[in-house]
Amino acid sequence: MKIKTRLLIGVLSLLFLAAGVITLGIFLELINVSGTGLENLAGQPEAGIAGGIILVVGIIMFLVITLSKSRKPQEKKSRSIVLYNETGEIRIALEAVENMVLRVSRQIKGIRETETRVDATEQGLLVYAKVKVLPDIAVPQLISDFQNQAKEYLEEITGTSVAEVKVLVENIVADQASSRVK
Repeated sequence: MKIKTRLLIGVLSLLFLAAGVITLGIFLELINVSGTGLENLAGQPEAGIAGGIILVVGIIMFLVITLSKSRKPQEKKSRSIVLYNETGEIRIALEAVENMVLRVSRQIKGIRETETRVDATEQGLLVYAKVKVLPDIAVPQLISDFQNQAKEYLEEITGTSVAEVKVLVENIVADQASSRVK
């Protein structure tokens, strides 16, 4: 909860607690209210019920504030691969791995645009790629080459296994060089 919200609920809970105690005090005739216009509340069951409800609401609000964890602004969890060697820990950001996949895709003739996402699983890296390819190229062979090269490259560079490389051929695009007017 944000600090402003906690403060507001805290103040309201104290007001409810005070109102509930005062109302119950009047009902039980523990508080002298003569001359205030509240004399007719003394001994009235409705006043006792209302005081009890107000007190319970105040207690609940107070418990919400005291039992809720004060959350500090949490650091953005970094998505990374964690490796260990004899000198310590190695972390490779998944964003860096995604850029490695982009590098592989740029080296394959026939792939024009690539979007990537990489997730780390217990089985290894799971690579998702959306590609746009040139026309008149055998798509299954092109994508198979890309998958194999991406898997080999990532395993060699990161030192971690690649569970799967999933590719979506999003579109076929015209080669920009051949579409220019001469």
